[in-house]
Formats: sequence, C-alpha cells, structure tokens
Amino acid sequence: MSRGKGLPAGSALLLAVAIVGCDGGALGPVDLSGGFRRIAVGADHSCGLAADGSAFCWGAGYDGRLGTGDDESRNVPARVAGGRTFVSLGVGASHTCALDPAGVAYCWGANSNGELGADHTNSAGVPTAVATDARFASISGGSAHTCAVTATGELYCWGDNTHGQTAAPAAQNVLSPRRVETDLTFDAVSAGSFHTCGVTRAGAAYCWGGNGLGQLGDGTQVDRQAPTEVGGGHQFRQLSAGHMHTCGVTLEGTLLCWGSSVHGELGNFASAPPPISGAVLPHPVTLPLSFALVDAGYHFTCAVDTQTGAWCWGRAPDGQLGNGRRLDAWSPQPVVAGGPEAIRLQDVSAGLTHACGVTTVGTALCWGRGDSGQLGIGARTLSTLAIRVRTE
Repeated sequence: MSRGKGLPAGSALLLAVAIVGCDGGALGPVDLSGGFRRIAVGADHSCGLAADGSAFCWGAGYDGRLGTGDDESRNVPARVAGGRTFVSLGVGASHTCALDPAGVAYCWGANSNGELGADHTNSAGVPTAVATDARFASISGGSAHTCAVTATGELYCWGDNTHGQTAAPAAQNVLSPRRVETDLTFDAVSAGSFHTCGVTRAGAAYCWGGNGLGQLGDGTQVDRQAPTEVGGGHQFRQLSAGHMHTCGVTLEGTLLCWGSSVHGELGNFASAPPPISGAVLPHPVTLPLSFALVDAGYHFTCAVDTQTGAWCWGRAPDGQLGNGRRLDAWSPQPVVAGGPEAIRLQDVSAGLTHACGVTTVGTALCWGRGDSGQLGIGARTLSTLAIRVRTE
C-alpha cells in the first residue's frame, strides 16, 4: 500500500545512528537515512518498515511482541531480531507479523490463541516462520487472529475463531494457517477484533465473524462463519476492519463506514450525540474529499485523503485523534503536528488508544496514549498532537 521515499539532504535521520532502548542499552547501528515507508500499530506497540526493508518496533514488549528477543518495552524504535528484510507488516493487538520478499510469513509476540500460526500456543520473542508452505502477498493481524492472501488470491486465516473470524467451521482456535474454503479470489484482507473483511479482485467487499453491531455490513446483526458480501453494491479498493466497525475506500475514492458508532467512529454525524449507535450497511463519511486509504482502530478511525491530508474521528480520551483535544468527535478532524513536520501522510494506522503515520518524506509520527512507549518519542507520555518518532 505504501511506498517509502528518501529524506532530503541534511535530514536529522542520520546514517548509522545508534538507537538506544529504554534500558539505556544501545541496540546497534541503524540505517534510517531513508526513513520509514510503512507503519502499523497494535494495542500498545508500534512497528515500522524502514526504506531498506528492516523492521523496527517500539512500545510494550510483553510476550515478545517487539521481536527483539526479550520482553523489554522500548520508548524508541528497536530493530527486530534476525536481520531479515520485509515488504509488508500485519500488526495485531499483541502480536506482529511480516512478509519477506519471497512471501514467507513470520510472526512474533503473544500466541495464546494460535495467532502466530506456528501450530502451538507458545509466544515468540523473535520472528518465527508460520507453519505453512503457502507464500503470501499481504497479511493482517487482528485482536488475536491473523489472515493473509496469496499472490493467486487464496485466503488463509489462523488464531482465535470464537466468532468465526477465521472462517473455520468450528468455533475453536486455529493453530496453523487454514485455507478459507471459498471460490472467491481476494486481493487483500483486514483482520479486526472479532471479524475480518476482504476485497476481491473484482472490488467486491466481503466480511465474516462477529456482527453484533453490524460490522459485517450485510444489513443484519448475525455472525457469519463464511465470507458474506457487504451490502450496497459498492466496489472497493481498500477495507479496514476495526474493533466493532469497518471502513472502506471505494474505487471512486468515497469513504464508507459501517458497524458501531457509539463514539462516532463511523464519522457520519456533524455533531454529538448521534441519533443512532451505528449502521448495518455502508454509510458515507461526512467529509466531501477523495480518499486514498483508511484504518479502523478501537472505537476510532483515521484516514488519508488523496492530497495526503490526515484525518481522525471517534473516541479520544487519550488524544488518539491527534487534533490537540481529548474529546470524542463524530466527524473527521484534521491531525495536527506537534512539531515542524507537515501532516502529509502516505500511510496511517489506528490502534487501541494511539495512532501513527508516515509522511511523504518518510518521517514517522505518532499520537495518543504513550504510557508503554508506543509513541516512540523517547518518553512514556500522552500526546494529543502528532509527534515525530525518535530515530536519533
């Protein structure tokens, strides 16, 4: 989805700087001269891909979710162990997955539900190859499950299946990748808390799993164990499954959301409180712009328009909307910089109580809750404005 760009000459992102962990120990020489090209966040940790494909993570280190070989939390980016390069990230609530250039999937972190796909339930502190011969083109981590799509459009899921989010027939954990039995050919997939959505190569949207607040978008509130088409006849180029809501960008650039809107996460009301708590079919967001991408988090949503402007809306007690306030918003709010960087993003990711983005020149910015170091700014503190991730 995102493509990294080099930073201008004289950038403060120095060649071969030493990233220092919160324990004061140097984590080795790091080349971040090209900045970041992709970023993804979980419940209390964040990960990014550098321009050279190296992976870095920061924030809470419990269960090895940073991939550094230990359980230490980090206030600044730490290089993922193993020296591998990756082309894609899929960060879940407490685990992280990535794809190498050959399409091999690696995961690390919490694994009590089999979300690492390693055919067991032991956590892993370093990248561990997923137990499958399949090669993937995209991957996505949910609350406690993971899904991925092969280059030929086959869909695989593994991990927690209590609501049918892996599309397995039995409501039990799936410990290794299982091919979803469907004739559909997928282009991409997005794993949420208890549901999953995907876009077919024809642009149709399908969702499955938990549907208590209409997050599957099929006009009902009935859980589904198999991919079910989203209503409305829209064609999408990108989807994002959040906690209890889903959003997508159509081929025309229209942004649509459905599911829960208890905190305004659908972005389709001008003011609070909304007259209804959600929608079981896609509804347009109240911002007349063309959008490039969207990411649905825990009761809030962030998006980037085609002019690279950044917007967030929904729940905000921890400043996760990045607009300088800690108040819920029922319509999109512009993300505001806490430094000299212009908020022109090529990528954005919304987590539990924080969000991060990458600018068009490769600078990583984060905002929201930071008590576990998940903002990567060198301190464990909250920020209601987008602050530059520390890389020096």
